Amino acid sequence: MQIDQIDLKIIRALENGNRPFLTTVASQWQIKKEEVEARVKKFEAERLIKGYKMIISIPSFLGGDWTLGCLLGIASNPTKVVSVLAQKLNFIIEVFHNLPVPEGIGPNLNILFYTQDFPTSSQIIKETEEFDYVEVYKLQEYAIPVPTILSSAEQELIRKIYNNPTVQVPELLDNQTLEWIEEKINQLLSPPNGIARLLPELDWQVCENFAHIHFLIEKGTLSNLSSNEIPESYRSLLKTMVWTSQPFQNRFYQVETDIWGVNDFSTKVKMLKGAGVKVKGFILAETNQIINDWISKHLPSL
Repeated sequence: MQIDQIDLKIIRALENGNRPFLTTVASQWQIKKEEVEARVKKFEAERLIKGYKMIISIPSFLGGDWTLGCLLGIASNPTKVVSVLAQKLNFIIEVFHNLPVPEGIGPNLNILFYTQDFPTSSQIIKETEEFDYVEVYKLQEYAIPVPTILSSAEQELIRKIYNNPTVQVPELLDNQTLEWIEEKINQLLSPPNGIARLLPELDWQVCENFAHIHFLIEKGTLSNLSSNEIPESYRSLLKTMVWTSQPFQNRFYQVETDIWGVNDFSTKVKMLKGAGVKVKGFILAETNQIINDWISKHLPSL
């Protein structure tokens, strides 16, 4: 399928947990609710969106000191790695599968996880023999003084949405009023402060005219970006890209950008080279996988 800029806006909103709030999001963009709903249904029908799952913000729910960690790894069998790590780490929340070009030059696996003992979790990951290579980083640290206390009715609401992420509001009513349901959904699921989020599982390989990629830039050439000889048009385009702060394998910085077709890819490669950096390859985003089995295992109250 092919997508456009509005489609991408909607998908990014879904990735941020806004599925229950698309009407509000649509009004901000001055798009009719019906158009947004039709586009989402098309994503689902074409399998760009494979489904939705709920995740819980463990730091907010349980309270205490937590770290959101991230691993970047190279693995010949990434599916097996995910299965192995799911047995060792209690709170994996999302897995990203990527295609490095050329093969092996960058990470084909990216995993996000919560932990209360980052050094131990990091050691477990590094000792996982299924990896050919892996790096582990801290993304964010939390210090939540008290846990979130949910009423039995709120727990039941979360449980129903967890078991059926596409459930409609009328199906949630039971003994509660529509106003109560809407208020609680807004309170409990609204990003970024809700304790739960509904996230899509995406297959970007379905898109014919769009790709999200990370260019791999040779570390030693990054200083060339400060040159006064770089054309102003290149500087403007460089500002639209997201640059990683740490080089992978101490060799490559990653430059994150959206690509709209072959011409856009060629233009951005030419721009990077014209800015004096060496592009050694790129990483193509393929799919993401939401992991939430641990919710029923480790949070029996839900």
